Amino acid sequence: MRIRTGWFALIGCLVATAVAADVVELKNGDRISGDIVDIKGGSLTMTTPYLPKGGVINIDFSQVTAIQSDKPQRVVLTSGEDVTGRFVRTADGVSIESPDLHGTKSVQLATIESVGVPAVKWSGALGASLNGSAGNTQTLGFAITGDATRETKQDVSRVGVRSGYAQNQLTRNGQKVEETTQQFTLARGRYDYNFTERFFGDVFLDLENDRFKDLNLRSRFGVGPGYRFIKTDTMVLQGVLGVAYVHETYRKSGVTNPQDDKDYATAVGSEEFRWTIADGQKLYQTLDVYPSLQKGSDFVLHIEAGYRQNIWGDFFMDLAAIDDYDHLPANGRKSNDFKYLLGGGYSF
Repeated sequence: MRIRTGWFALIGCLVATAVAADVVELKNGDRISGDIVDIKGGSLTMTTPYLPKGGVINIDFSQVTAIQSDKPQRVVLTSGEDVTGRFVRTADGVSIESPDLHGTKSVQLATIESVGVPAVKWSGALGASLNGSAGNTQTLGFAITGDATRETKQDVSRVGVRSGYAQNQLTRNGQKVEETTQQFTLARGRYDYNFTERFFGDVFLDLENDRFKDLNLRSRFGVGPGYRFIKTDTMVLQGVLGVAYVHETYRKSGVTNPQDDKDYATAVGSEEFRWTIADGQKLYQTLDVYPSLQKGSDFVLHIEAGYRQNIWGDFFMDLAAIDDYDHLPANGRKSNDFKYLLGGGYSF
């Protein structure tokens, strides 16, 4: 009998350990167990297995009397204090137990800025798509894209690249020949330093090559102040005004009337909008305008808009439209180039 009792006690301990979870106690005596997702904006958010498909529940601060968590996680306070610890129940109600504090510290829920948010957050995506164009070329080809973002409370670094290529089969003098009809690459880098939650400083570098614009390389380096008009968990709208230095080199070989290389300064006007409509659904849009400071009629415009939908886990489908306008293009080339992309990829 003692042996059986011992086994039951051991099994009970293992089960208790396996189902260990964060626990929130309410004024009405209820205890809700699950995983704490965040604490901010006057409420506590947690996931619980007791709701369908592990649903999310929001609990008003005023109803919480105590919190217990089973594992340490990063907690940032509005005072700027940043600790890694777990919530424990004390006579004061809500406290954090952490080696960083050399013990426990009583906290008010309203003083918690975030919970579980890593100090450095990485995200990005890799994708491939069908890539069509109209303008200097009318064709359907293949494109690859990639981007990565490193984000902290103090700054944001982003890099991205898009490259497209197409080759069509034509018949000339009764023979079939392959001809390249699209070939371009665009690489972009951004660094934003946050002065406040809204104001930031932006530094950027763009590198562009496009065979069918006769553009060998356009490099653009600029700086400017920026402002976030909207910044929430699901929506960002921000803009930048600044200046940039541009260097352009053009293809000379095989061009009847070659364009001269150019160096000039421009003003910069950029706008960016991102909206997470629902889990796995995103809209995004960017607008960049570069008017020359030396010749007002010379300006370049880039606008992009797209929709991204997760189709399975972190795999997504992407649909985007891109318009590039150069008011003074290379000799014999059109000002407007329009591209559309339909493809998919993997986000991380």
